Amino acid sequence: MSRRSPSPGRNESLVHRALLYGGEDEFLAAAVPFLRDGLEAEDTVLAVVPEPNMMALRGTLGPDAEPVMFVDADQFYLHPVRTISEYHKIVLGSVPKRVWALAEPVWLGRTRQETTEWERYEAIVNAAFATSGAQVICPYDTRKIGYGVIEAARRTHPVLIQGQGPYSSRHYDEPEHFATLIDQDPLPPPPGRPEVMGLAESEDFRDLRAFVGDHAIMLGMSGEAIRPYLMAVCEVATNAVRHGAPPMEVRTWAQDGDLVTEVVDYGHWRPEPLIGHLPPAPGTGIGLWGVRLLADTVELRTGWGGTVVRISSKIK
Repeated sequence: MSRRSPSPGRNESLVHRALLYGGEDEFLAAAVPFLRDGLEAEDTVLAVVPEPNMMALRGTLGPDAEPVMFVDADQFYLHPVRTISEYHKIVLGSVPKRVWALAEPVWLGRTRQETTEWERYEAIVNAAFATSGAQVICPYDTRKIGYGVIEAARRTHPVLIQGQGPYSSRHYDEPEHFATLIDQDPLPPPPGRPEVMGLAESEDFRDLRAFVGDHAIMLGMSGEAIRPYLMAVCEVATNAVRHGAPPMEVRTWAQDGDLVTEVVDYGHWRPEPLIGHLPPAPGTGIGLWGVRLLADTVELRTGWGGTVVRISSKIK
């Protein structure tokens, strides 16, 4: 759907580290020198961290905190692909300077599916910014975060900081392989009987918009939320009609506060593991990247039995 774009920036290698810390002192011991190194290099320096860590950094840095761009992590880490897009803009806007990012994703309060997508996000950073020259430390509070998330951090960060670090992670997994493993599991079936509509090869999508839109209205989704959702569904349906194989159909249902829509066809293809997760090259269509920006979650499965794209967004 979209071609992979080159990493933005200076054509230098990304340095992507995970900081596994067990208290404020450990956090500050790594974070403060890192931020000061970025300031000394006269590069773009930002700290995307939760409010308590932001306050601790400001207090420790004193006047040196002034040039640092502080961002509340709870407001920044809302959607993995949109977050990649925002960092992409920051990196491009900083050229010829490098970006030094103290970047602490939010893990508490996530569903299992959301956690998996944020773990994928951490892997994708390695591909999206591979030649950006960015210097990144991602703090993980081991007092609050579950074992599975910490283990994923070891697999998605080439460098770890813990105790006497930094040191190379012997568990590091290339982003393409990490994403492939996530997508090996089949999608869970709908909890009940979904509403189903056939999709014709000559479809102009008026019926499709009405089918999904009416269901969304019935469930109480706002018009502001329905519009991007329908754009996402129609983009995926367009791809199915152009490149898939009949029979094709659309299924929709409500689940756990989400509106879920699947576009199903019986075509077989082998997509790149990171398709739709990396910013597309200039001049290309929105593709799966745009679909992922428009919806809360997009899941893709393909095999000899056909292709399923599942699109989910919050109803309220």
